[in-house]
Amino acid sequence: MSPSAEDILQQLDLAASPPLTFDVRQAADKPPRVVRLAQGPRRPGILGFPATAPPSGPHQYVQFAKTFRTVRDVSAISVPGFIGQERVPATIRVAVEVEAEAVRRHLDGASVVLAGYSSGGTLAYGVAHHLENSGVPVAGVVLFDAYPFRVDQRDVADGRLLTTTQAQEDAFFRTMVEDPELRRYFTPTRLSATAWYGSLLRSWKLAEVKAPTLLVRPEEAMPGVPPASEWKATWPFPHSTVDVPGNHWTMMLAHADSTAEAVEQWLSSTPMTTGK
Repeated sequence: MSPSAEDILQQLDLAASPPLTFDVRQAADKPPRVVRLAQGPRRPGILGFPATAPPSGPHQYVQFAKTFRTVRDVSAISVPGFIGQERVPATIRVAVEVEAEAVRRHLDGASVVLAGYSSGGTLAYGVAHHLENSGVPVAGVVLFDAYPFRVDQRDVADGRLLTTTQAQEDAFFRTMVEDPELRRYFTPTRLSATAWYGSLLRSWKLAEVKAPTLLVRPEEAMPGVPPASEWKATWPFPHSTVDVPGNHWTMMLAHADSTAEAVEQWLSSTPMTTGK
């Protein structure tokens, strides 16, 4: 019998303090990998951050990148701690600095749109702010169904908390448990890293970036989310919003072409710095 979502969440809680970490005086076992998935002449390119969940990895952008082949550069970066015996960053500051340095090396002076899927949206947004403060050009930020982890204010428009509901979170994990392709990512290393990044992101207060930001939301709720639930993502800083076909998972898989087309339309119509 497959474990329930509640069982998985309990495992994550138990795994929240992995012993192997690295700090600012140490290097990660391996620097984050940046994998090129598409190549084209339009600028700026896109660099995606995966979710900090068990399936984490550059592969989460493979279907999305197919639409951009011969059109625009698309790359994806890894997050330390999800493969083999990789260590995890000791603090969120270490995580941001390691990812930002990998982005800088990959760009070599060019501008880029940083994208983040799910929990990776929080990391992408924070890295964008760090790069802006470091003088590295960030053309824009794209958030794929990303929810802020820490909320210190209420949404001005409707007064509800800017956070995912418990039903939505439960639906995320239940889908992973019930899908054989996703369930294979439930290794001790990946569960431990998921719990660790969750604890880091929940304690992190984001700061606003200057670059234009797009929040891409799915039109469908995850299976199991009550119809009356306020499940759609919101973001506490200035942004544009577009809804695309699919749910949290399928918007980057079966409906990835529609998601990519929505992003391309925004990129083509939004003034931004393109760099070299």
